[in-house]
Amino acid sequence: MLDHSSKVPVTGDPLTDILRGLRLDGVEYGRCEMQEPWGLEFPAQTA
Repeated sequence: MLDHSSKVPVTGDPLTDILRGLRLDGVEYGRCEMQEPWGLEFPAQTA
């Protein structure tokens, strides 16, 4: 099977184009209550 996802036209929205290029797989859902200063860290995963 061929992967044609890289042939998606450029949208003009840089963030959307970057996220499409990452080819993310999987989903993480959660609730966060954050205050300044804040940040996110995700543990490394093995392929």
